Amino acid sequence: MIKTVKIDKLSFSVKVDSDTSKMIKEIVEQYYEKFQSKYAHNKLLCEVTPTKQNREGYMGYNHNLQMIPLEEFCKFLKRLREVAGQDLDVHRIDLAKDVLLRDEVKSYLDTLLDHEYLNGYIVDTKKTDSIETVYIEKKKNLSSNKHKPKLLIKCYDKATQLIDIDKANRVLPLKELVEIPELPMGYSTGGDRYGILLYQINLFRCELELRNNNLPYHTIDQIIKAIEDKTFQDTVETKYNSILSNTVFAEPKQTSSARSLKSIAVELMRKSDRNYKLLFVNAGMRKEYNYFKKAKEVKIRENDLNFEELRKELLNE
Repeated sequence: MIKTVKIDKLSFSVKVDSDTSKMIKEIVEQYYEKFQSKYAHNKLLCEVTPTKQNREGYMGYNHNLQMIPLEEFCKFLKRLREVAGQDLDVHRIDLAKDVLLRDEVKSYLDTLLDHEYLNGYIVDTKKTDSIETVYIEKKKNLSSNKHKPKLLIKCYDKATQLIDIDKANRVLPLKELVEIPELPMGYSTGGDRYGILLYQINLFRCELELRNNNLPYHTIDQIIKAIEDKTFQDTVETKYNSILSNTVFAEPKQTSSARSLKSIAVELMRKSDRNYKLLFVNAGMRKEYNYFKKAKEVKIRENDLNFEELRKELLNE
């Protein structure tokens, strides 16, 4: 639940006739109270939220903090394949992780907004359902509306989001019993609910919206096999950590000469309040200044307690 990667969205498609399409949607309706579907040109597209899949013998509390037990998720996928009579293509998977932090989530969102990112990634902020969300994606994605991004990173305050959806969620019952000492548990004021005291925790969520070559699996059969082989969780955890390491927490690559330059640059930074660009230009190192900017940013990140805490919690270091 906490610090565990979950599949929060799964989008899949299959080419079938209209009768088979209706049968597949009936199966989905048995497992999900809400889902999206579209049928056109003999192709059915569906999107579900596995963290909200119906539990056997469980009623209500439709939150997405807990992943459905994998054996139950696998039953749903097998029924899809059985009714479709063929494999189904995966178009989108959202991987989500929730972590508990020492300070208010907003301070960590501000930290992410203050940083410059490598490898062509930039940061933006928007409000979704009154919740401030930080988005990190490739700069080129922002100038094109033709295609959805292969990778979109979203960070926000999960506890606040759940409370805003329903004030009763201030005390949020669990779907499956788990023992997490860090989570404050208790009863609601009226005594009719027992669960997580959301109003007492700083719960940070980081979601990766994945498409195309970023997907950990490209077909439903691949997911079924991974669950049966007990490799599914390790695969999604590895994918999640790898993507964050190369985007949000990426550091510039250094050659041997660059390492020497970095040490010089950091020493200058410590000893002088002057304009760093001017220092490099006067030293005949105008081209090297571009590297210095990245080295300086890394140094700042290393000294930023919020950024370091996020890295350790999200990457399980």
